[in-house]
This record gives sequence, structure tokens and C-alpha cells, in this order.
Amino acid sequence: MKQLLLIIAVVALVGGMCLDSESRSVAPKVVPSTPKVIPNSPKAKEESAKVIEAAIRKELKKPKGELTEADLEKVTRLVRDGYLYGIADAGIAYCWKSDTGKEMWKGRLGGTFSASLTLVNDRLYAANEAGECFVFEASTKGFNLIAKNQLGDEIFATPVICGNRLYQRVAHRDGLKRQEMLYCIKP
Repeated sequence: MKQLLLIIAVVALVGGMCLDSESRSVAPKVVPSTPKVIPNSPKAKEESAKVIEAAIRKELKKPKGELTEADLEKVTRLVRDGYLYGIADAGIAYCWKSDTGKEMWKGRLGGTFSASLTLVNDRLYAANEAGECFVFEASTKGFNLIAKNQLGDEIFATPVICGNRLYQRVAHRDGLKRQEMLYCIKP
């Protein structure tokens, strides 16, 4: 029964829908403070390409002309209020001014990141492959880590926002056995 409910929840999330408990109907919901630019959307990529390229060149110490498309994809990013927030897959969080590329701050989270950065209200959520979820402020004043939680042994999925909840798929390992779980978090 638990597996069936998990499958139903995942199917609902994948479809971009969630069950509205008040009306008992399936309807799309959006958190009011969702950014106007969707993470990794064509618009965000266009706005941020030069900023990302400069940051990656600096971090990787690569001379001009040697960056590949794969290098540019090493930073998940989103734009909010004229600032670009990003996480390099090596575990460093950044904030840049979108129009100038000026680095406002950077902070080490640790671990390797595959999941995209997610914004809810004024908080950024990032999950590394080792199952840690980091919550930090979407602020231009400096890096401020609010929380660090161990949710599982592995996280590769990007959190999903539905209603006023954040859903995170994680995996737990027990020897060779791998069990996936879906967490519902109220930010």
C-alpha cells in the first residue's frame, strides 16, 4: 500500500499537479514567490551565459577558448531580481549581479551536485549526491547557510514545488538494497 501511494504521489508530481485537499480535485498549484525566470530555462541560460563562463574560467583556471558546452552546464542557476544564484557541481554556491557579472558572494556547501537549485520565498534549496539538503538565503549581502539536513544516502533529483510544499526524492541504502523515499517539506 505504501508503494502504491508513493507511485501515485510521484505520478502526480511528474505531471505538475498535486491533490488539493480542500476540493479533493487535482489542480495545478504555484507558490506565489516562484521566480519569474525558471531555473535552466532558455532565458536564464541566455542572461547568465557570460557570467557563468567567467566564473567557470576562474574556478577551473581555463584559458579562453577551451570551455566546452559540458563545462558551461556544470553550474545550475536561477535568476531573481537581477541577481544570478548558482551552484557548481563541485559544491560551491554563488551569487552574481546579472548585468555586470560582479560576484556578490560565494560559499562552500560541500559534496557533488546533480540536482538543480530551487527557490521558495527567500530561501534557496540545494541537495547534494550524498543526501544532504542545504537551505540558504537568496540574499545579495552574503552567504548565509540557514540549515543543513541529511535526508538520505543519495539525492539526484531536483526538489519539486507543489502547493505550499517542497517534495524531495531521496534514496536510502542498506548494503546492496536501495529504497527510494519521497519527503514532503513545508518551507
